[in-house]
Amino acid sequence: MILAMGAGIIVARRLGPEIRGYYGLVVFSVSLLISFGQLGIGTSVAYFTGKGKYPKSQMLAFLIMSSFVIGSLLAVTFYFLYPLIGDKWAHISKPVMLIGLISTPFFFLQNFVSRFLLSMLKVRQSNIANLLRTIIYLILVIILLFWLKGKLPYAVAAYSLSVMLASIVSVLVFTRDIKPTFKLDPNLLKDAFKYGFKAYAINIFNFLNFRLDIFLIQHYLSASELSFYQIAVNISERLWYVPHALGSMLFPTLLAQKEISTKLTERVCRHNLFAMLLLAVPIIIFAKLVIGLFYGKAYLPTASALYSVILGIVVYPTYQFLSVDFAARNRLGIGIFASSVGIVLNLGLNLLMIPRHGIVGAGISTSISYSTMALILVIIYAKINKLKYRDLLIIRKEDLKDYKDLFKKLKGKVSHPPLPRDDDIG
Repeated sequence: MILAMGAGIIVARRLGPEIRGYYGLVVFSVSLLISFGQLGIGTSVAYFTGKGKYPKSQMLAFLIMSSFVIGSLLAVTFYFLYPLIGDKWAHISKPVMLIGLISTPFFFLQNFVSRFLLSMLKVRQSNIANLLRTIIYLILVIILLFWLKGKLPYAVAAYSLSVMLASIVSVLVFTRDIKPTFKLDPNLLKDAFKYGFKAYAINIFNFLNFRLDIFLIQHYLSASELSFYQIAVNISERLWYVPHALGSMLFPTLLAQKEISTKLTERVCRHNLFAMLLLAVPIIIFAKLVIGLFYGKAYLPTASALYSVILGIVVYPTYQFLSVDFAARNRLGIGIFASSVGIVLNLGLNLLMIPRHGIVGAGISTSISYSTMALILVIIYAKINKLKYRDLLIIRKEDLKDYKDLFKKLKGKVSHPPLPRDDDIG
């Protein structure tokens, strides 16, 4: 989290608010292609690997082929079509956009490989793969922007190279014990797309909930205001590192159970909401000071956007965990329903609030949308499983014992550090 923020600060200060806004649009373009083009393959890979229905060699081959075929087609298509979008997109030169789009197949690859590793409960390897990308990005940003004084093309190159290098290393190192079999079982393709379609619908709806505000801000407001809002969202979403890790682990853990219990999901929801509230407090108190100190006075409007979006950031992981639980039970339709309600609400509120209240209106709209999605799933999950709302939302006395035990464990490790292991990356 600190490494990513450090790289983000260098990029923001080097490019300035307006050019940082265009950099954000290039990165957003890749995210757009990933979300609309992944077809639920990542979720299918995790689901069928976790269930053990197909050999790992076939699953690895499937995700590699899918990454490069789908990623390349989408990147080439978007390269020729994006100038037609107009607005701020037309100000991005084709060479700069090409540098960014080159990363698309590799972004698919890293995403799918990470899901593949987690489905085999290789959490450490998955985390190292994600950390590697951040480290490479920071190094490249320091070299290309800070040392060589590069501008927008260099920033985009740092982004693309970090994705490409991290994805290649992930495959070569973390799946080296699995030899991909490129002769696939036809049933694998059928099952993957059948299951993946519902997951794909959820992912599309979630992406729209995440980024509808970006579409509308770039239409209604300036590139600088777009930059302020993107930075506010990026800072606040750093709180999601732990929830994303928990959500990624929750899915394969639930799949491994013969009979899926609600106890694990209940505990995860309670602990996460409690931790998110604690982490949000210092962000609210020190946001303006930290933004002015590290990003510069030109970026101070970022603080107002951050205050407006923080509630949604705190509440959203509850929706994520419950959606994952329903997916493990093959009841993805419930998640689709909640997410579709969120989209309608998000779009309507943003259209109403952004022209009147700018980036603060976008943040408020996002917070209301995320909170509504979480509330819908809490009500449905509690009703189906005959739970009380506090079972999912309120930390218990016995839960606090978990923190005490964790503190003791960490204290013991600091007092008696473990010897290094030879398989730390294996």
